[in-house]
Amino acid sequence: MEDGYEEAVGRIAHTRWVPFAQGVTGDVLFVDHRDGHFGEVGEMSFGSPEYQLLWPGLGLMLRDLCSAVEGMTGLPEIGVYPLVHEGRMLEWPTL
Repeated sequence: MEDGYEEAVGRIAHTRWVPFAQGVTGDVLFVDHRDGHFGEVGEMSFGSPEYQLLWPGLGLMLRDLCSAVEGMTGLPEIGVYPLVHEGRMLEWPTL
């Protein structure tokens, strides 16, 4: 087991991960609060035993997200096309 996973929950989750978004497939975006990873944004998919690091920080994720929404472009690094639905809800259809 990798260092820092003494507090693992289930197969891949960690007690110091704070989830903030979930897709209809069950995939979860989280902010990592472990030492050495503090502030990183990752994604865990319940169909995979691994998690994926997406951004080194929440600020960079929000910058990329805002640019994609304003420019009506996708986020190819994670394979989604963020859209604002009815002016109030963020959707993440796949590219």
